[in-house]
Amino acid sequence: MKELKKHVDHLFRNYKNHHGIFELKEEILGNLEAKVSHLMQEGLDEKEAIAKAKTSMTKIDDLIDGNIPVWINQFQFKAFQIAYIYILIAWIVTIPFSIFRVGILINYGLLFVCLVLGIVYLFFDLQISLGCFRKVCCFYNMILI
Repeated sequence: MKELKKHVDHLFRNYKNHHGIFELKEEILGNLEAKVSHLMQEGLDEKEAIAKAKTSMTKIDDLIDGNIPVWINQFQFKAFQIAYIYILIAWIVTIPFSIFRVGILINYGLLFVCLVLGIVYLFFDLQISLGCFRKVCCFYNMILI
């Protein structure tokens, strides 16, 4: 069952010094070994049973205490909104400078950037309304070690 031990170690590679990891690793390893023996009793050979048990446990992020799911795409959208607001403010600030030739170039350049970012913003907003931004998730652990 060294293969199962390697698989469990691989699952916990990001949580080496986390509180309570050793007990959770032992529990998951025990559950996987029990699953392998159950599958072998049902008629599978050892390699097939190990492969099936490994595919049943592919991630453990939900099992770690203190992990909070963070939707990365929504975070990126909020960061894009903030950047877009700053670009709009910069464009508005450059409107009085349009009296000078350099000010006209900067003003029209920022206007063009605002229009392009506005179209991108509408695309992102459409994606959010369709629910496409809930697909990418990572976990942020709130327990300080």
